[in-house]
Amino acid sequence: MIAVSAAWLGGRFDSFVGVVVDISLAFPSVLLAVLVVAFAGPGLVAPVAAMAIAYVPYSAASSVVGRSRRGPFRISKPYTYRAFRGMSICVHHLIPNIMGMLAALSTLTYGYAMVDLAAISFLGLGVQPPQADWGSMVSEGKSGIVAGSPHEALAAGGCIVIAVIAVNILGEALADRAAGRNT
Repeated sequence: MIAVSAAWLGGRFDSFVGVVVDISLAFPSVLLAVLVVAFAGPGLVAPVAAMAIAYVPYSAASSVVGRSRRGPFRISKPYTYRAFRGMSICVHHLIPNIMGMLAALSTLTYGYAMVDLAAISFLGLGVQPPQADWGSMVSEGKSGIVAGSPHEALAAGGCIVIAVIAVNILGEALADRAAGRNT
């Protein structure tokens, strides 16, 4: 929605959104989560909130009207939907055309966020015992690796890898469907 609004309104708002997105993309999401946890304390809510904030610019920059595609959108905007007015055009024509791509982007971004949350839990800043989390399970399995029994760390790490691959395959299928390639 941020990219659609920026492309639709154009001008200074578009430039402002572009600068904010560029600055946000330059800041590592894991570092933001660590900073939020440092102030809010460990748990699940603070890292998830920080990741949600950190990954918003990815969807704004990568959406169908993101940096590489805003130009054609701006060129076609005055001609394609001349009979309609502002928000009606966005709601009834533009947003339905990008929903498939946004769904695919969301699943791909979810995989990255899952790895980042596991990394935060691995550092001991995420979910705290007795609650279970794959990152904390890998962290608890570190001693088993040294002792010659890496099963706990490998199982939790393998679950992370399998989950991220499964979500990415789902995202690719959604992207193919959105592009009209039924495979």
